[in-house]
Amino acid sequence: MAFPFLGEKNFEVGSNSEWDSETDTDSKLSVEHYTALATRRLTPYRGAYAAYINLALGTNAAYFEETGDFALAAAATFGVRFFLFARGLTMAASDRFTVFALQSGAGTDEVTVSIRNNAGVLELVASETSGGATLRSTALIENKWHCIELDGNVDAGGGNDGDFNFRVDGEQVGAIVSTLDQGAITQARFGAFNLDAGTTAGELVLDWITVDDLRVGPVLDRFPNDVTLTKSGHLFIGPGAISQATIVSTTAGNTMDLYDTDTGNTANAQAKVSELAIGANASAGGPIEFKRGCYVALGGTNPRGQASVLLTSTSTGAMFSGPNYYSQAGYLAYAAARKPRAANA
Repeated sequence: MAFPFLGEKNFEVGSNSEWDSETDTDSKLSVEHYTALATRRLTPYRGAYAAYINLALGTNAAYFEETGDFALAAAATFGVRFFLFARGLTMAASDRFTVFALQSGAGTDEVTVSIRNNAGVLELVASETSGGATLRSTALIENKWHCIELDGNVDAGGGNDGDFNFRVDGEQVGAIVSTLDQGAITQARFGAFNLDAGTTAGELVLDWITVDDLRVGPVLDRFPNDVTLTKSGHLFIGPGAISQATIVSTTAGNTMDLYDTDTGNTANAQAKVSELAIGANASAGGPIEFKRGCYVALGGTNPRGQASVLLTSTSTGAMFSGPNYYSQAGYLAYAAARKPRAANA
């Protein structure tokens, strides 16, 4: 694996605009701000936005679709990682639905991740097709974030030599699935589709999907002190400070701007706290304080940045507190305390 990734989508734009298209007849799929999720006692995995699905609204397919980032030629290697939270699932025995699929052509499943009810036990399942019998499965723990990974090789075309590994929370689930007859990958779908009639309730939160030409790898810490940023997004929400920020890419024209906002708004010049650029000021020392949240806007060609979240520090006699809401419970607490303000705040 080497940056730049083939694709990365974190929903921090606050809409579905990162994706080529959306299918959602029942209107059960949306990109939600953390304040909206918090009214349901839910949160993003990271940042201020995530995708939300309410399965009680119907069994029609609901998914985002992307072609370019997920185009994988015959014999290509690949790695996919995303984050999933499930709660309150009501599924009849043997019910199963897909949350992610790599597809060939206009919609032929080649590698999928699903949720199923296996004799009363909810499971995460990976297989070639959405109902494939050759599968790898592990128990799905509800009310917990899971890191889901797929990595493997696309069939070269003729030898039935496609394969993939399935990993959950960093651990491989079963042996590699091999000897797959696959077409070249043309697109991916992400959401809830191929739903059975007995699946009548439940909520899903989906976040931060990354695809590359090798295994992407798990995230070791959901709320790290030192963060490497490969895409624009919220470093944290609520009041807090960072001790430093640096552009680590070297391409001329790359930028890294810091905004005091929890809505990803970069139109308000007064919210811009710091401007970094290759060939100018490539780093900034701290403490740099934020009142509403820290949004990092990366610009240029394959930009990357690093920032260190400040826990506590005293500088020139002033005390700077770290993000009091930099935790799962913190999301809910700050959403409850957050005063209504204009959408561009």
